[in-house]
Amino acid sequence: MKKLLTAACMVALICACNQKQNVVSVPVTQIDVEKLIDSIDYDMDVSSLSLADVRILSYAPTAKWGFPFKDAYIRGIYSTTTWYDSLMWKLDSDLPWDKYPSKEDENWEDHYYRVIKESGYMKLTEQEQAFIKRMEEREKELQKQNFEVPTGLRVNMQNLANPRQLADFDSLLAQRLGEDGFAIVPSNNEQLFTMSRTTIRNSPTS
Repeated sequence: MKKLLTAACMVALICACNQKQNVVSVPVTQIDVEKLIDSIDYDMDVSSLSLADVRILSYAPTAKWGFPFKDAYIRGIYSTTTWYDSLMWKLDSDLPWDKYPSKEDENWEDHYYRVIKESGYMKLTEQEQAFIKRMEEREKELQKQNFEVPTGLRVNMQNLANPRQLADFDSLLAQRLGEDGFAIVPSNNEQLFTMSRTTIRNSPTS
């Protein structure tokens, strides 16, 4: 009888652990960023998309103009395509710099984004602007679920802002992030980066 009880407890413990592991997962992207240059379905249903995918989509219309995003993660995502970097260089060469000289005490970055905005170089359609607004509103809705998690967890892992920052997101890392809200892993990076953070937008439509 004692052996049977011990075996039953072990089975129950294994099942509990498996259930716990299944709760913590990282969202798999459904967006093929490479194809966004050809077409964007502005009426797409995004109710099943993760926060990360919604964020990526919200920047798509301006990415097609080569807008140089301040958000390093978003910029990195689009830089993996065959078209984004070349469009950034085109934007830089096409801007009417002579018409918008730098102001006193204005740094180069502020000057750069001011010229983009004031020159009207990027002519977004009403449909594109409405799409960006819809994505930003959806992002805010999802962010409200950041701490709506099962018992034992601290973080809604489906709301990671930048899951594709890691090429290999193993299950143990996901487990630690979900349970503790942070994790420390070996890396060769010269700086520390967070896996989930507040987004500061610099889109010209914001």
